[in-house]
Amino acid sequence: PQPAQTAGTGRTPPVQRPEENSRSVENTLERLLAQQAQQRPPTGTAPLTPGEIRGLSEQIGQCWEVDAGIVGLQDIVVELRVQLDSQGNVRTVFPGPRGVPNDALSRAVYDSARRALLSPRCNPLRVPPDKHSTVMAAIFRFNPRGLVRAPEGDQGNASRQIDVGAMQTQGQGMTRSDTEAVNWFRRAAEQGNASAQADLGFMYGQGRGVARDDAEAVRWYRRAADQGNALGQNNLGWMYREGRGVARDDAEAVRWFRRAADQGNALAQANLGAMYRDGRGVTRNDAQAVR
Repeated sequence: PQPAQTAGTGRTPPVQRPEENSRSVENTLERLLAQQAQQRPPTGTAPLTPGEIRGLSEQIGQCWEVDAGIVGLQDIVVELRVQLDSQGNVRTVFPGPRGVPNDALSRAVYDSARRALLSPRCNPLRVPPDKHSTVMAAIFRFNPRGLVRAPEGDQGNASRQIDVGAMQTQGQGMTRSDTEAVNWFRRAAEQGNASAQADLGFMYGQGRGVARDDAEAVRWYRRAADQGNALGQNNLGWMYREGRGVARDDAEAVRWFRRAADQGNALAQANLGAMYRDGRGVTRNDAQAVR
């Protein structure tokens, strides 16, 4: 039997007048800064300074072109996220929480905002390398009345936080950093996201980005498992089987392997089969082992 071997798998799934754009952004700056101060990112995730927030707004605003005279345009807001390469260039643009608009006018605004973010004229983004992950967790909000970016990203969006954490473990579009990955997984885990809890347990169990701590790994695996997360259930079973962070208990290992296996988790099914094969926690049963 074995636990999952990778992190990030805890899931069971501008305006034609840029000077006006910049002034609009500055009018919202105090509110955004107050929001940033309340969000208090964990150690290791660098926040953006007021100057960096203003600079990003001005930089991207210069590349955003829409006809601000169209009726109804002022009420449209579109949201996007980005993935950066190691130089700070936008390589991929993703829909934000609002998704891709369906109506033609909103879709036109969305497409123009996407082009602005990808424009070579406005890349690379002028932020330090240690803040690339902060930008990638952010929501870029575009509206013809002014470009608004929520600094420090969408702090409440656990799914995006897991995405950034997984990219950090693999070095996708950024320098690989297990420490940063742990920070992002922890953000989502502390919101109660089961997938992130399983991923954070994995990082503790492997000693990646944090000192290895089997008891802490068990704690996070259990929180994920209690919510029905199959990865958390399988890995918690493995910890019981090996006696890591908990007293060895084959019967308890079987119980957790079975709960994950019943959800269709292939690794848990293999682990449960091995327990039947070896007669650990259950009566040895070769037929069940090969089932």
